[in-house]
Amino acid sequence: MSTPRFFLSRVWGVIRARQLDRDLQQQIAGHLDEAADEYVRQGLSPEDARRAALRSFGDVGRTQESWREARSFLSLDHLQRDVRHAIRGLRRSAGFSCVVLIVLAIGTGALTSVFALLNSVVLQPLSFAESDRLVVIRHSAPGLGLEDTGLSSGLYLHYSEHVQSLESLAVYKERVVLNLRLPDEGTQRVLVTYASAALFKVLQTQPALGRLFTEEDGRPGFMKMKWRIPVLLSHALWISRFGGDSNVIGRILIVNDSPREVVGVLPEGFAFPRADARSILT
Repeated sequence: MSTPRFFLSRVWGVIRARQLDRDLQQQIAGHLDEAADEYVRQGLSPEDARRAALRSFGDVGRTQESWREARSFLSLDHLQRDVRHAIRGLRRSAGFSCVVLIVLAIGTGALTSVFALLNSVVLQPLSFAESDRLVVIRHSAPGLGLEDTGLSSGLYLHYSEHVQSLESLAVYKERVVLNLRLPDEGTQRVLVTYASAALFKVLQTQPALGRLFTEEDGRPGFMKMKWRIPVLLSHALWISRFGGDSNVIGRILIVNDSPREVVGVLPEGFAFPRADARSILT
């Protein structure tokens, strides 16, 4: 038999399993009746003839199982029986079954969320050039119960001037959610990350549009002379809010009632671990 016909015959055997079982039982019963009649003609009583017919035929149950294996996929056949048994069990204890299904759904969702976080932070490499050379400096005070005390501007300057083991050093502040508003338009909640100009040198990043931060942007007194603080848009926010308009450079955004000037757009895929794709840097 060719492979396609063999496969189709097995599938058909699974679909018509009950009918084929009944046909097989009728064939076995007919064979036993014929054998018993032959023994009766040889002089045995009907009871002895029936027992002799069964002995000569062999194990009826094993014969039926062998025929099932020959006509179907054994694993599918077992799966079908298991599913029917499980459905009957669920119907008998519907309330308990619903509770179990809800718990399993919640557990699966929580496990998926934990894995997504683990994958983005630990397993998946950062999307920056030479990411294996990047390190994060953190300060803690275990005696005070502080796992992360942050990094002051004084320590940042001290490390920049005196630490020789680092090729370059930058600082950024964890993301916060602020209100973003365009003049004469609605308000949107976005994630904002504060970063020093050196960050993009460390990450070897180039803008998709416009420019990145410069040392001039962070010079003491610069903000007093220039009231519009420069910001960078994430690529996703640029697409979703501004439609990928290249004229976005120079536009004024209102972030928590503070005017900010768009100076550039970050490349597609640029993101800190756990950062929302629709965010801005300032």
